[in-house]
Amino acid sequence: MSLGVRTATLDDLDFVLQVQKRAMSPATIAQYGAWSDELQRQNTNPHTIGTYEILSWHGEDVGAQQITTHADHLEFRRLYVAPEHQGRGIGTAVAHRIFAIADRLGLPIRIRVFQTNVRARAGYERVGFVVTAQTDTHVFLQRDAR
Repeated sequence: MSLGVRTATLDDLDFVLQVQKRAMSPATIAQYGAWSDELQRQNTNPHTIGTYEILSWHGEDVGAQQITTHADHLEFRRLYVAPEHQGRGIGTAVAHRIFAIADRLGLPIRIRVFQTNVRARAGYERVGFVVTAQTDTHVFLQRDAR
């Protein structure tokens, strides 16, 4: 396993937007019926890019993540892995890295996924997240600190 993580810079904005689209558009279209590049640019832009981290695997940039620390939990806001790199253990490596951080802080990790993103939900459950709530559009999961 060779996971690298670095803070995203403005130079990474196009990469993050592209990997986001490639990784998330199928589930987004299944959930809402459409994908909007404009909406994604409102949320991922020059003002927010520094809140992302770029994920590399054996030296190649393969995805991005966004984690927010709150007083009572870590929020795993976003995880995008390029489709051609999915299924190689990258998500599991990311999860274990975040588990170490959360455990050191004594905080649970919370995440939400689209109801239509069955693969992501299964992956999170496989590494120890449990479903805590559901809406028509989202499944909320948590992994308690250990």
